[in-house]
Amino acid sequence: LQSNNSAILLNTSGMTLGATAFSVSDEFINEGTFTNTISTLDYHLTNSGTLSGLSNDLIIASGGKMELRNALTLDNLTIQSGGILTHEANSSAQTYFIDLTINNNLIVDNGGTIDVSLLGYTPTFGPGAGANAAKGGGGGAYGGNGGAGYDGAGGAAHGSLTAPASLGSGGGTGGSGSAGTGGGYMKLNVTGTFTHNGALVANGGNGSTYGLHSGGGGSGGAIHIIANNIDGTTGTITSDGGAGGNSSYDGGGGSGGRVSLIYTTDNFIGGIQNSPIQCLGGWGDTTGSNGTINFN
Repeated sequence: LQSNNSAILLNTSGMTLGATAFSVSDEFINEGTFTNTISTLDYHLTNSGTLSGLSNDLIIASGGKMELRNALTLDNLTIQSGGILTHEANSSAQTYFIDLTINNNLIVDNGGTIDVSLLGYTPTFGPGAGANAAKGGGGGAYGGNGGAGYDGAGGAAHGSLTAPASLGSGGGTGGSGSAGTGGGYMKLNVTGTFTHNGALVANGGNGSTYGLHSGGGGSGGAIHIIANNIDGTTGTITSDGGAGGNSSYDGGGGSGGRVSLIYTTDNFIGGIQNSPIQCLGGWGDTTGSNGTINFN
């Protein structure tokens, strides 16, 4: 293990160092510079520093979870069944998201996930936030307009169709009814082949009720994929808006998010454009609008 004087490396238990590989079998929090090679992750790694040792192959195994706070470049990444890649939760500003560059190949196995649901703007925040109201808050917006709540306006659609780069926006509160959080944001840039048999998810959260009052749902987030070749058979992509709270005064539904896939060759069985991809608006006093799906 090598680090500079500013490094803070924390591990609760189970840290194992080898001559050429570092295995994480419990939680590892890196806030400095880590230059050893991590080959297999089977628990929880949170990185807000520099993982310069991740220059070859990384496997996120079953039960493993990698939570990113900044950009990361790898040669190859495999997310096995039960493995999760995600990012840190945000609040009132866009601070954390997945910005992943793969020099060769990215493989997401069946049962593996890249999941940034409910990690976007918190309630009432974001460029498409739903309006707060006395009874039923508005739904958050991103790829479409948020649905109106009983007395709260939905947010307005915004952002890029081809290169989405924003977190999903939160819904508006309705009285004491809490609103949903927006979905997060992932950008995957793969020089080689992206083999997708798992799930990419950036859903918004549901609004809740308190007494007769309800909050609006959060909008779906952003999924931006750039790959030379897309392969796979069972992969799914989802960026749905959250539902508004359901009470006497309903909250508005969050809009769907934005998904964009830019690729050179499509070897996905049946074609990636025919695969299960959705950006649905959430239910509400007014249902949120669907989001957008872009190819090339």
